[in-house]
Amino acid sequence: MISDLLSEPRLHAYGWGQAEESLVIARYKWNLALSEALYPSLSLLEIGLRNRIDNTLSNLHGSDWLQESCHYWIKTSWMQSKGFPNPEQDAIFKAKQKLIRDNGGWSHPKLVAELNFGFWTNLFKSHYHPTIWHSKEKPMRMVFPESPKISPKKAYDALSRVRTLRNRIAHHEAIWNKPTLQEDYQTILFLLAAMSQPLEAMANDLDRFLIVWNDKPE
Repeated sequence: MISDLLSEPRLHAYGWGQAEESLVIARYKWNLALSEALYPSLSLLEIGLRNRIDNTLSNLHGSDWLQESCHYWIKTSWMQSKGFPNPEQDAIFKAKQKLIRDNGGWSHPKLVAELNFGFWTNLFKSHYHPTIWHSKEKPMRMVFPESPKISPKKAYDALSRVRTLRNRIAHHEAIWNKPTLQEDYQTILFLLAAMSQPLEAMANDLDRFLIVWNDKPE
């Protein structure tokens, strides 16, 4: 039975035991199609974001901005006064160790690619605002040049919303019944548009989300 392979606990999110089996399977397939339809925009957003942040901070602080010697952001004065650890510093260390273990060494481009979406999102947390984003060079405008008035807080809130959706898709969880799915989708489009018109155009060329969304099984 299909329930043996997909598992009944997983299928409960699609109405197993309450709806007809054919409808449950149709919802499961629709969920896969929705996840697939969101993949191009999510991929472009994640890759574009990390490269735009890296280019911005490399231009402002040098290509070694991810090194421990760059204390201006790795351990902010606020974090030191509160005795807080720095999870982003830990993420950098673990990413380097993984690259060394898997490839025998690491380079800056490989490190940028290895750091996950959570790392790049967390750079917009409030304790980094004074050290990274609130400077005379206005780095927020470099990351999101098409939306120059976007604040670090708004960027963090939007990226956190997208990250939650991304992680659900990555773990093969149900998104078809997520109440905010349409808003999440619009947030992805907003961030792409804020970063780059060519990136937004590429996403639009590949976008099938609304087509799939309107093909809801009954």
